[in-house]
Amino acid sequence: MTTDRPKMSPKRKFRLARTSLIALVLVALGIAAIAELVSPSAGDPARPSDVEYLDLAALDPSEGGRIPAQTSEPIPETEELTSMPHATRPAKGAPWTYSIRVEKGLDPHGEFASLVERLLADPRGWSQKKRFERAKQGETPSFWVVLASPPNVDRLCAPLRTEGTYSCGLTGIAVINAVRWRDGPVETARQAWSGESIESYRTMVLNHEVGHVLGLGHQGCRTPGEPASIMAQQTIDLKGCTPNPWPKDEDLALVS
Repeated sequence: MTTDRPKMSPKRKFRLARTSLIALVLVALGIAAIAELVSPSAGDPARPSDVEYLDLAALDPSEGGRIPAQTSEPIPETEELTSMPHATRPAKGAPWTYSIRVEKGLDPHGEFASLVERLLADPRGWSQKKRFERAKQGETPSFWVVLASPPNVDRLCAPLRTEGTYSCGLTGIAVINAVRWRDGPVETARQAWSGESIESYRTMVLNHEVGHVLGLGHQGCRTPGEPASIMAQQTIDLKGCTPNPWPKDEDLALVS
């Protein structure tokens, strides 16, 4: 069975033709736009071969990379320091002997060794409670003082987590991070140390880590506005105290 379709008027035919033409134009414009997005412009390399995949951890902070002061996990003040295997303290009354080791290329002018010797003999320092002597060649020292690059600091300080950023002190060894030696404190403490010299900061770091070697743990800021304990984490945050590179009476009283 068939039916006769009504004849289309000329006016309706015109409207259909116009609608089809508009649709074709829109489709053509859409294809052109897509082609513009995926086609390289003059002088621009084809995509995606021009995409650069960046290792953010390898970038400088100014380039959007990792900022150690903000992303590293500081050693908690309550963490108990772990002794290194086979390290021994000197007999009661005997001097603490030390040897200095510097990773190759980090201290070409000998500034590190010179400062270590001066600090351990300085009457403002731990010499008020202990006697220190440079170990003779071939002698096993009571402890080592080491300047090392961040990867070696992390290895020497394990199981403490120095995160490539911090220094550490354990029984038998004080390890100074070469970045801290060169640059001073991390960003969170930089403003507090801004009025101090780099030698003052280095003095603090060495005295702090030697304090750990002597068996002392971390201290907080007891009185904001007063000099910090040498065992405060002054590299990270002074908590309202002022920078202090030397042991205070309260610190010396903790040394047995």
